[in-house]
Amino acid sequence: DGAVAGAQGGQWALRRLLLWQAWMAIQGERPTDARQSLRRAEQLPPPTSPRDELLRQSVLVSLARRYADMASLEAAWEEAKPGVRHVEVDLFTVLPLSSLICAAARVGDATTLHPHFVSALDILGRLGEPPLWSAHLRWAGVQQGILLNRPEMLKPHARALVAAAAHSPLASAMARAGGVWVAVLGGSVDPDAVEAAGRSLAAAGLAWDGARLAAHGARRTDDRKVSSRLLSCARELHPQDVTPRPESAEPEAAGATTSPHAVGIALSEREVEVGRLVLEGRT
Repeated sequence: DGAVAGAQGGQWALRRLLLWQAWMAIQGERPTDARQSLRRAEQLPPPTSPRDELLRQSVLVSLARRYADMASLEAAWEEAKPGVRHVEVDLFTVLPLSSLICAAARVGDATTLHPHFVSALDILGRLGEPPLWSAHLRWAGVQQGILLNRPEMLKPHARALVAAAAHSPLASAMARAGGVWVAVLGGSVDPDAVEAAGRSLAAAGLAWDGARLAAHGARRTDDRKVSSRLLSCARELHPQDVTPRPESAEPEAAGATTSPHAVGIALSEREVEVGRLVLEGRT
């Protein structure tokens, strides 16, 4: 019995390791590696820890958010909600929780994870807001405010990032990018500032966020040259996932050649067509 229990424990540990590898691959813009690690993890016995299930759902939802369309993201989030709603938040759930908060906001859900968000902020507050952990959660709060078009929601998180900027390059990059993003949403597009902020996010391991910022800037300028430049930046930061996958693979495979994965945001088919013509130098 002891040997069986030990073997099972080893499989659970391996499963957890593979899930973290998948999560890290997503952050590194390596979706194929993420899917491979996820498939290997799911071939092992399921864990008894709700924390591991939250991590698995974070991987699934993040893949859908970054490499699929809105319908796929909505479906992934609906599937994830029952498993993550009752997870007890601790320090090791902060990073995957941050990804889920952003994804939930993308589909307009600001309530499901709100208690988790509050609990995580409380834990980090009691620890003195260590930037290594808190910056990602604060960034999720900023993104939530942007995605839900509720500036009052992002203000405390933006202030926290500014306060941490002097001690953390990551918080500094997020604080600068957050300010540029708010300006872009307000109609002020400084291409140099947008590109610099996008690249600083990419250098901090947030390439997809940097691509989204550049894409938002491209959509909110009437200057074709600026739009083309920022779209090129977005494509560079978040290359389209063109890895062939069988028809039975993840739902994001459907429509992969026409959805705007390269810019990291959901656009209409016409907007995608116009973007491609702009990149070709067309009027």
